[in-house]
Amino acid sequence: MDEVLKRLLWKFIMVYLDNIIIYSNTFEQYLDHLQQVFDQLENAGLKLNSDKCSFVKDELEFLGHVISSKGKRTNPAKVQKVKNFPAPTNITQLRGFLGLASYYRQFILNFLRIASPLNKLLKKETEYNWMKVQQDSFNQLKESLISSPILVFPDFDK
Repeated sequence: MDEVLKRLLWKFIMVYLDNIIIYSNTFEQYLDHLQQVFDQLENAGLKLNSDKCSFVKDELEFLGHVISSKGKRTNPAKVQKVKNFPAPTNITQLRGFLGLASYYRQFILNFLRIASPLNKLLKKETEYNWMKVQQDSFNQLKESLISSPILVFPDFDK
């Protein structure tokens, strides 16, 4: 999809695997963008599965984010999961939490510094010993994820 739609990428579309998001400022512009995407797909001999398509949405969930005209923010359902996430009691649980938190690291200022005490527990030579420094790190990451900012898409014309 990246190759087929490369001339349109980040101008008014985003692609992940076989998912295409078209974003536009006006409905008329959207129709033009939609036609351009259809043309590119047709030229490549590709067809859309109408059951998986939705058009003209003000807001959508995509890869754990909510995307709207206001920008990109974390999905509230994922935020609730983080809010209720218990302190990890073993390395497997810690890896699960860090995996989730790492996915949203773009929203967290100084993510690596904050997560450092937790990452130290993942080292093979380190005994899993949950102490206050890990609890503080865990709480700070959870709070950062719960209160994450909205990331606005860049305006490449500026």
